[in-house]
Amino acid sequence: MNEKQKNQINIVIVDDEEMIVDELGFFFEDKGYNVNGFTDPKDAFEKIEEDGYDILFTDLKMPKLSGMELIEKIREIDDEIVIFIITGFATTDSAIEAIQHDVYDYIKKPFDFKEIAAAVKRASEKILLQRENEALNEKVQQMLSYITTIHDISSIIYQIKNFKTVSTMLMDTLSEGMEINSVAILKENSENQGEFFIDNYTGLDSDFADEFKFIPDNSEINGTIIEEGKQIHLDNLEKKVSIDGSKISNSDEINRILLTPIQYQESTLGYIGIFNFEIDNFSLKDEQHLFNIISTQMVPIFFQDEKSSSNLQEILKEQIVSTDSVIINSAIKKSQDKNDSLSFAQIRLENVKKYSDHFTFEKFTQKIESIIKSEIPNVKIIWKSLDNILVVARNVSSVNFDLNCANIRNKIEDIARQDDEQPVFSANYSVAIYPTEYRETEEIVEHFRNNFLITE
Repeated sequence: MNEKQKNQINIVIVDDEEMIVDELGFFFEDKGYNVNGFTDPKDAFEKIEEDGYDILFTDLKMPKLSGMELIEKIREIDDEIVIFIITGFATTDSAIEAIQHDVYDYIKKPFDFKEIAAAVKRASEKILLQRENEALNEKVQQMLSYITTIHDISSIIYQIKNFKTVSTMLMDTLSEGMEINSVAILKENSENQGEFFIDNYTGLDSDFADEFKFIPDNSEINGTIIEEGKQIHLDNLEKKVSIDGSKISNSDEINRILLTPIQYQESTLGYIGIFNFEIDNFSLKDEQHLFNIISTQMVPIFFQDEKSSSNLQEILKEQIVSTDSVIINSAIKKSQDKNDSLSFAQIRLENVKKYSDHFTFEKFTQKIESIIKSEIPNVKIIWKSLDNILVVARNVSSVNFDLNCANIRNKIEDIARQDDEQPVFSANYSVAIYPTEYRETEEIVEHFRNNFLITE
């Protein structure tokens, strides 16, 4: 949907008097609205059912189908259309019935077009705001889905030592889960320090991949300097890519590039390169934000040796906190519309890595989810990594929620026992309640950051 369509308000007018349909229709068209008019309410209903409309104007008294009967039929298929009733007079009974069917307002005959214009403007602002909120929510959910897609393979990433294998898995996940066909992972050249080259890729020409190398702060792509630690976005490349003035082979099909640095403690470890991509409903800013988040998920693949284990723990901590922000903020936005309270719990499974060396941990995930669902009804469960779960529940008292989490911890440890010995992995948890304890996303994220339990 383009910007014009997003801001377009569609109005349908129904009245058995053709003169009224034409009079209102010409008025709204002159104001820039998209209008359809009908003298037969049955024809109007079929059109509304087929195409959907934002605003309905309907007369009350019509021979084939009364206005209230039409409204009742429409409400069965559309509970969001804004309804105005056209009437010469409003009775108490019709007013009560109108309220029951969520009628927005009455338009009295003879028409006061100034009042009509003001009423429709108010209704239009409400519709456009709702569209904007729905689009934002859809975008947040889509972004969350993409981040979750990366998390789905995190339990494997942290156990595999081979960089090429892990980076291939990540690229495959981006290709299949996000439909991004041209992806590259760049790392620093050990033989030419400071230079980054494509170490692994999918959907790119091999000659292009071999020649695509640069040194941050010294190199430029198509005249744009690559600043270390900053994303670079290049669009409308006119079918050629040049680095430091030299055209890269077989770059005729490349028209868009987004390079996102993969950083740890202000050091650039590598880059994720995305080429010729388009994510539905996402602006450039959304895309850049999404890949900044994804880049944090990729940091651990650069720390797959024993010496880096302490660094990896800090990376995982920041990575999980970053994901918390997206999930918690999305839940709070939804709850504000319904005045719901929210209970968040972070459940950390201890010693899972030690356990997973000689067992397959995945067989326990369904059991753990069943335990959580049995303790807390209508709960949302997000596996953020192999050993970290975020739980979100609505309208549960803080005391009950804490008891629920204590029971979950005990039951998890019960299934982790073997032959009545000590559990081979254990569980711990931290709880945050919105809005009684915390009123902002940042406060809840900070609470979980401070209570994050690092596995030794």
